[in-house]
Amino acid sequence: MDSLKNLQPVVMTIAGSDSGAGAGIQADIKTCAALGVYCTSVLTAITAQNTRRITALESLPTKIVAQQFEAVIEDFNVAAIKVGMIGSAENLHYLAARLLDYKRTNPRVYIVLDTPLRASVGFSLFDDENLAPLWKMIGVADLITPNLSEAGRLLGCQDARSNANMELQALELIKRGARAVLIKGGHLIGAEASDYYLSVDAAIKPMWFSSGKLAAKNNHGTGCTLASAIAAHIVLGYSAPEAIASSKRYLYLLLQQSQHRQYGLGAGPLECLNQSRFTD
Repeated sequence: MDSLKNLQPVVMTIAGSDSGAGAGIQADIKTCAALGVYCTSVLTAITAQNTRRITALESLPTKIVAQQFEAVIEDFNVAAIKVGMIGSAENLHYLAARLLDYKRTNPRVYIVLDTPLRASVGFSLFDDENLAPLWKMIGVADLITPNLSEAGRLLGCQDARSNANMELQALELIKRGARAVLIKGGHLIGAEASDYYLSVDAAIKPMWFSSGKLAAKNNHGTGCTLASAIAAHIVLGYSAPEAIASSKRYLYLLLQQSQHRQYGLGAGPLECLNQSRFTD
């Protein structure tokens, strides 16, 4: 509705719950709040997990996922949507179709897709047979943010082992329907963590975003945090490249700060910085 346009713009996160609060919907809400952006939520699944392992995952019925989505868009000015764990093939089919429909009537909404195919603590979050319908969701998103393993799995090839491989895989993802890709290269050997950005928009030049690597044990939820930070920066009026650059700097600060406290016995969560401590 037109009246919603006069409301403060917000982020919607569509993701699963992490009982350890390091990743998933909890990480998304904390990140947006830290950056000064209000975040609504659509819960797709519930996990029982801590910093060492996931012991259970229960997808929510598509009916309640749909009801959450409709409740949010009925009353909030959703300017950016971050999609994380989808939970089930049924949820995927619904969300791909519903987001496409929502995008048609709200073309300015920016969708960031960061579907984790495998959690950092070793639990598979998405079966291989569901990768084909996942491409429908990729075609709807304005930006996808796969890491090296996810990019390789989506393309059915080996993980990229060099910057040149990353560039080729990003191009292949664009050819297969992605609108823009940020391949995260933090696991490549080298002193820097470099991510490669490529857009279908010829006016936006390909870009590398690099930062020094940190020997950071507490890194649980980095993918969720980066994607939701990008969505938050889009709401704040940044262009996509600006949002990525600022979000990368924010994540680096979080990784630095997170080494001073230990919340779990395994790979701990990121220490959330409030807005006043992050000056871009």
